Amino acid sequence: MMGLPPTMKAGAESRRSRALFQCQVARVPVGVMRQTPSRGGPPAYEILGLAYVEGFDGTHFLLRGEPIEWEVIPTLGTAAPVPFHPFEEGLARLTPQLRLQRDQRFGIAVRKAYHERCSLCEVGYRVRGRVLGLEAAHIIPVGERGTSADIRNGMLLCRNHHTLFDEFAWTPDEDLRVLVVDDDDFRRSAAANCVLDWEGRRLPNLPGRADLYPAAEALRYRLARFERTG
Repeated sequence: MMGLPPTMKAGAESRRSRALFQCQVARVPVGVMRQTPSRGGPPAYEILGLAYVEGFDGTHFLLRGEPIEWEVIPTLGTAAPVPFHPFEEGLARLTPQLRLQRDQRFGIAVRKAYHERCSLCEVGYRVRGRVLGLEAAHIIPVGERGTSADIRNGMLLCRNHHTLFDEFAWTPDEDLRVLVVDDDDFRRSAAANCVLDWEGRRLPNLPGRADLYPAAEALRYRLARFERTG
């Protein structure tokens, strides 16, 4: 339920009301956010989920949606998890705004599952209470229709190791052991990078539950791309 604060100026209140009414008519979802603690820095917000505007009772807009349940693999109403679906369907029908919100939701879920630390180097910088420098990496890339609806197509990486991951300089195999490209230039230039220290070893930072680990199907897809690129 979203209220309209009485202290809000009439003009701003009217614009906000019109926007929410338009979302209700067009059935466009809105993002639901919560401000997170920040010590001295700019305000930061965590996206809690997506919601549709269902009505207006004269004072409050009524929202209906689903929270980000990052610990829950999508289910079909049973205790068994839904099979992993590696590719997005109907991407052409998604508005850019909805696609952005889905990717943000994916990123938050992956960050929480991986304890806000890089899966490879375990770095998770904190500055004035904010976690910086981490990104949710898609194992099957978004450009190849990799899903953002299931965190089993994701890993949390620092920007350094995400860049190298996207360039297929390294990849985990099906046992989550680190493989590094057989490229002399890269190995010389990466001598100071811990990616070489982890070659042949299992990723050190993984979710606390095995059913949230990267899906074997996604890892096989990535490994095949890595081998072709290398």
